[in-house]
Amino acid sequence: MIIRPIDESDVEEISQVFVTCFSAPPWNEAWTAEAARACICLKLQAQSRRGYVAIINNSVVGAAFGQIEGGLNKNKFQLQEFFVLPSVQRQGIGKKLLSTLFSELTVAENVGSIYLLTSRSSPAQDFYEKFGFSVSQKIVVMGADVNSINKILKNIE
Repeated sequence: MIIRPIDESDVEEISQVFVTCFSAPPWNEAWTAEAARACICLKLQAQSRRGYVAIINNSVVGAAFGQIEGGLNKNKFQLQEFFVLPSVQRQGIGKKLLSTLFSELTVAENVGSIYLLTSRSSPAQDFYEKFGFSVSQKIVVMGADVNSINKILKNIE
């Protein structure tokens, strides 16, 4: 297995792996190749992005990437995407991807903390907890439909 930095030429393969991973349980999401490509391209265009791919037999089997954010004394990193093909999970590929990425961030990018968003009580949450991640007691993730927000804002004016 080879772990190397993501390159723009990886987008097509990463998109295919992304669709395969997130179409499978427990996510069961209806990603198309086009939607995945657009999502991934947008994230990879950011100047502060960092990420790696895992390659077996000249094929991408997983990826981990996200964005560096400035902080008061140390930078932060948001792990935006992390996935490994279901057919090769539980073989240490995810651990190696995260280890490589997080080591680079700590040494070269002055990152002091890493955060991510995932589904509550999911296998992903269990996986991340094995690596020291925990549910934040300080931060609340909030969301709203843009149309609902716009209606409320119009009523406030």
